[in-house]
Amino acid sequence: MNNEFCAYCYKSDVPLLKCGQCKIRRCSKECQRLDWKVSHKKWCGKSGEIGCDYEIRESPGKGFGVFALRKFEKNEKIIVERPVIKFVDNEAVGDHLKHLTNSVASAVELLASGSVKMGGSFIKKITMNSMKCPRDGDESMNGLFVTMSRVNHDCMANSCHWYLENTDVKILVASCEIEADDEITFSYIGTSAYKKAKRQSILQTSFNFTCNCSLCSSEVLNRKFERIEILENKIFNSVSLKRINEAIDAGHTLISIYDEFKMTSLAYSRTYYDMFQAAVMQRKTLNQAKKYIKLALEYAMIFVGDTDPDEPMVKTMRHYDGFPEKHRNYLIAK
Repeated sequence: MNNEFCAYCYKSDVPLLKCGQCKIRRCSKECQRLDWKVSHKKWCGKSGEIGCDYEIRESPGKGFGVFALRKFEKNEKIIVERPVIKFVDNEAVGDHLKHLTNSVASAVELLASGSVKMGGSFIKKITMNSMKCPRDGDESMNGLFVTMSRVNHDCMANSCHWYLENTDVKILVASCEIEADDEITFSYIGTSAYKKAKRQSILQTSFNFTCNCSLCSSEVLNRKFERIEILENKIFNSVSLKRINEAIDAGHTLISIYDEFKMTSLAYSRTYYDMFQAAVMQRKTLNQAKKYIKLALEYAMIFVGDTDPDEPMVKTMRHYDGFPEKHRNYLIAK
């Protein structure tokens, strides 16, 4: 697999120019200028680069995958990538193809389509490998990220991706320490399913493979993992019923499970935010609420990084950190 291509236009088999400040490579001064303007100005030297920090190579039984060439620390940004095409759910993807350059189209053509084997229509390659790009809470937008599409699935993944809508890039963040030569993975189904049967059904239906990761192969781990969904539902129901202490206790139990599974900082941030929404309901737990929103903000900022202080998730948490009384749940259970 060729790991030598332009980071902006994906052109390969041409001489590449190295950025003067980091290791990213592009094929021309024009691509350097455009990439700097679009996103690289904010991310220069703050993420991994293909051929230097990670590479694409064969992954046994999976086709190709992405592998670390050095150690990545937890919360390090592995890949930062802009979408080469964006489309909304149920939209005719073919209408966008005329905007693809030959080099991008060639890169897309190399992606798998519905299985680890090559093949399938060009449009199927785009839809199969696309990822959500939510904006203002709208989950209907999708984007294709050519390099990130090479990352394989694992239910106990060692990385997590997030779309930064202000800069129109997706970041892939290490959820734990990743050693050199480790395969980099993320979950294709995110938090949409915790039970093994449901995970396997989604993966088989949507991606045409059966997962045999360490989680799917262990009933003991599966039982522990399934508790996440139970506890998340308990927090939601307890907050709805204003059972504040029950929600907080469930949150603390969730945090301990995250520790055991070495989960992404994003999971910690979401749960601490849920605990804040419970604790802010009554005066006697207000101090706890202030602690939880600070932790939620801290984990969110660690995950996202400092390149986009107006990222909506971070902005919301920063707002309630400064003004907890502005939250709709403030002292509603006096």
